[in-house]
Amino acid sequence: MVIELGGHDFLKDDSLLKRSSRGAVRRNIETIIAAADEAGAEVILMEVPRGFVVDPFAGLERELARTHDLELIADTTIRRFVLSSPVAPPGSWLGGPFLSDDGLHPNARGNALLARRVLAALERRYGDGISVSHRASP
Repeated sequence: MVIELGGHDFLKDDSLLKRSSRGAVRRNIETIIAAADEAGAEVILMEVPRGFVVDPFAGLERELARTHDLELIADTTIRRFVLSSPVAPPGSWLGGPFLSDDGLHPNARGNALLARRVLAALERRYGDGISVSHRASP
């Protein structure tokens, strides 16, 4: 199971943007991790940047990955999306764009990059054989 909290999960309630809610968000993610574990599913956490300058949740997914011995997909993938957007000057240098016209959500190219990052996390956890069996299935 890949757990990624999206921007909407943090923007629904103004209190979520305050540092005091970091503990509540941590407990919520840990509840999801525990439920996945109870169901026999392994968890991969996807780190999401919620701000490029100030992020009261910075490092939360990394802390949880260390605490629970989980694979982590670093936020560098999503940061690359933003830096590669057509509105950011580096976009033309980094092979973008990876975002749809709304500038927020991945396009087909962005989804393919995310899928490669998830596959890499699965390969780290289960070995290269997982990608061979994945490609062999219809």
